[in-house]
Amino acid sequence: MNKTQTTMLTIGLLVVVAFCAFMGGMHVGGKETSAASECILPAPVQSDSDVAEATPGHVHMAEGTPVSLQDLDWRLNLAQPIRQFEEVLDRASAQQSMNYTSANLALVYDAKLYLAFHHYLRGLAPERRGEALVEQRIWLARRDEMRSLAYGKYEGGSMASLVGSGAFISATKRRLAYLERAQGEAYITARQGAPRKLVTDYYEVTITHLCDTEGCVECDNMQYHGVSRLSGNAITLMGSTLSSHSPDGTPTRFRGYEFRNGNTTYRVLDEGWLVVTQGDKTLIMEDGTWQ
Repeated sequence: MNKTQTTMLTIGLLVVVAFCAFMGGMHVGGKETSAASECILPAPVQSDSDVAEATPGHVHMAEGTPVSLQDLDWRLNLAQPIRQFEEVLDRASAQQSMNYTSANLALVYDAKLYLAFHHYLRGLAPERRGEALVEQRIWLARRDEMRSLAYGKYEGGSMASLVGSGAFISATKRRLAYLERAQGEAYITARQGAPRKLVTDYYEVTITHLCDTEGCVECDNMQYHGVSRLSGNAITLMGSTLSSHSPDGTPTRFRGYEFRNGNTTYRVLDEGWLVVTQGDKTLIMEDGTWQ
């Protein structure tokens, strides 16, 4: 097994262990989950002699002291392998090496998102976790679709894998930033004041908040102005904000904006996605940068 494969295997094992430890204390919607009981871990040491045999130092613990992975001062840090993979990818010149490294980098970023999402979920009130899980499932499906669309542009060519992994990584990094920003916030409001501009590879979208009420958390008077960076064609639409709501209808989190043009729906998500659909068909799916 080469060094890269060893690194990836180690990361995978650590992620499984971290997941087991976390899920042991997870509650969703007020109901305790039992996912940790399904994780197969080494059998616990039963006696002091076993401890002395299994570890370099003999540790005495008071009888009845609870011991679990959650009690350890142990944090999984993926920054170093990510940095190494990115450096290797920057230096790579052979297409096969670039494809392989970018695929592994995507896996590590996915592991980082996996842990970040569980940390985010754990910080939510129990009644909001179900909603967050549904939202994450939708996002994961959207990311897979975005990777497939990027891959499809070069399908059959040597760059397809690299481009697909790049789209996957880009979306994952934006989701990580979004979760970090959302952590602990009760509600992210629609930004009033200056227009917001989202720039993707092929489009520039300007969103303008036109509601008069100061401090409103939802607005049905939003303006969308989109310009193709290739053709210069433009379209202006009116729409509203997108929010998640609690069972009593109270807005809990700002998600983005939605606009309609006949049977075509334009969604601009707060984490930087432009998604245009027509019925069940996705016409455009790009992630970009807010400027």
